[in-house]
Amino acid sequence: MVPWHTESKNDLLWLRGYAGVGKSVITKYLITDVFKAPYVRSKTQASVGAETDSEHGLFLAYFFCSERNRHLQSESNLLKAILHQLLKASPREVSKAMQGFRQQRQSRLDYSFLSSPNLLWEAVKSALLATTWGTTYFVFDGLDEMLDQDLRAFSTGLKSLIENVVPQIEPRNLKILVTSRPTASLETSLSCPSISIRSERDVRHFVQGSTTELAQRYTLSTQLQYEIVERITEKARGMFLWAVLAWYELCRDARRPEDFAMNLSQLQKLPSSLEMLYEDILNRLSPTSRSLALKAFPWLTL
Repeated sequence: MVPWHTESKNDLLWLRGYAGVGKSVITKYLITDVFKAPYVRSKTQASVGAETDSEHGLFLAYFFCSERNRHLQSESNLLKAILHQLLKASPREVSKAMQGFRQQRQSRLDYSFLSSPNLLWEAVKSALLATTWGTTYFVFDGLDEMLDQDLRAFSTGLKSLIENVVPQIEPRNLKILVTSRPTASLETSLSCPSISIRSERDVRHFVQGSTTELAQRYTLSTQLQYEIVERITEKARGMFLWAVLAWYELCRDARRPEDFAMNLSQLQKLPSSLEMLYEDILNRLSPTSRSLALKAFPWLTL
């Protein structure tokens, strides 16, 4: 991560990891605390300062994919989102660059180029050439949530963007960060440096710390503490979110060491995948609680 962030030669980086290892959490942290680049906040004006107008400034555009709206996460929609953020952040330069794409038809402007992925790529390229930021970051989280056809086209377009734009804007930089689950199509099309996110150590640290606190409150034996840590850590397989959900199941209605031991034995029956674990938890709720939970989930994930 450090060489990619500081060296101009590495323009594209892929963070890959299975569901629940914390890819989106890491991505949000990088955007807000590491890159230190102004960006357009959702549904607000661009949070850009005077420095973004200079050749030494920074800017960041991003898109977080969601499994709930895969049909909306098309190649065209991602490009429109990036183009919108560039326009918000640098309206004068980008508007001028878009003049060649807008067509005057009678008394109105024609924006039909927005329906063509090829023209959208060209528009993003023109916008990048027109701006003067020293470093521009593009961040795309959860690309595996795109439909396969869109994913292949978009990843190929990213490589082409790097190959065509970077040589023309030097010494300025374009840095593109993408995250996803391990995907064969991305492996082939991106062909770039990648980092595999594995959080077994973090999972073990969380379970060990939580178990120590639990032992102090409920006088758990050393053997039971050991079994709790080993079983949850082993079955989580580096999925931090799975470990958290399993921990809640371990503590459900438990007030005595025997209760925790019984719940631990039941943990072995929990599904190994996050999707099936969510389904298992929902199925154990009453119909009323399940209905309420399904209504609440979309608000919690906004």
